[in-house]
Amino acid sequence: MTGKLVNGEVVPRAREDLTAEELDWEEMMNETCHQFIVFRQVSPLVVAKKIHDDEVSVLVDIGGHLSYRAEVLVLKPAPIQVHWPLGGYLATFGDKESVQYLLCENSMLHENETQYFTEQPVYLLPSFYGYYPPPSSAAEARTIRAMVEKALDAATPFPSLASAERSPAHAFPSLPAVPISIPFELQLPDRKALGLPPKEDGTFIFFNFAEPYKVDRQVFATWMQILNVTQNTVLLLPSGATNERNQNMKKYMSARGIDPKRLIFTTINGVPWQLTSMTDTRHILSFVDLYLDTFPFGTDVLSLVETLYHEVPVLALQGRSFSEMVGTSFLKTLGLPELIAQSKTKYVATAARLVRSTREDLTAWPASEDLASTVSDC
Repeated sequence: MTGKLVNGEVVPRAREDLTAEELDWEEMMNETCHQFIVFRQVSPLVVAKKIHDDEVSVLVDIGGHLSYRAEVLVLKPAPIQVHWPLGGYLATFGDKESVQYLLCENSMLHENETQYFTEQPVYLLPSFYGYYPPPSSAAEARTIRAMVEKALDAATPFPSLASAERSPAHAFPSLPAVPISIPFELQLPDRKALGLPPKEDGTFIFFNFAEPYKVDRQVFATWMQILNVTQNTVLLLPSGATNERNQNMKKYMSARGIDPKRLIFTTINGVPWQLTSMTDTRHILSFVDLYLDTFPFGTDVLSLVETLYHEVPVLALQGRSFSEMVGTSFLKTLGLPELIAQSKTKYVATAARLVRSTREDLTAWPASEDLASTVSDC
């Protein structure tokens, strides 16, 4: 990822497969880096050769074994290779010859656990995560609206078939054939369309958008305990890949005397909404009151920081392993220890207490600008 300055980023997909947000990010990188090279649809050997030929001094990987390009590290194109676990792989790379260093925080990787890592830890303070605040939704709306209007002006009646590489999947030749979540005020659903209670009802909304596999039986059972001891509360979750999963959750609730209607899945007028972009997620965050982190495998780094940046409190359970410590690490960095529960019992009790209080009751809750500065100053 990085060389003498910032020399390149391994991106395996073709440009037409990138979303509007990813294209904006690429443009930002081009403007801020001395040199920015994107690799798409080329073999790991080609990538490694380019890195080696450019005499990159330090190669930083963020994906680990979740990445499409882990093979590049094995080829050892740079003298120093580092794993920075921003992409969700919160574990050792497992090969000290390929990766020598791990960027983390001492609250995430304790000294007695370093024996299980092949990398030498390098502790960053105050946070291991470098966060770039997202553009305002208004700016996003203007940018994408202009792009769509330009495409509509050039629209043809039928999908274009003439293309040297790949035909667009629509009738607008100038519009990239990518899934775009348009942040128009009229496009994004309101509370009613989402199936959420009216704001005047004062319903407290718990939320989580972690991958479904992280919401296991113990996590869901704990969340149901929270609903059971609180009143006028609901839990909002992303629509699952299958309706069977959603129905099983509701059956679990019914069997324990909890109204299944208190579990709401993200939909738009009854149609499942998968939250395919951060624009979607940011919109949802404007409606919710408290984010319930999963355990033992917590929410991914980006989603967690986005949630905190949008001033939605996160309740996390204190863990012991590296993969369990992301949420608690950020909360400690931000000076919000009251949002870290030391046990499942206290996790439930803290959630119940927060329902009875308000967000303003949280001590030293940082402003968005201060939060971004604190989290990104690593």
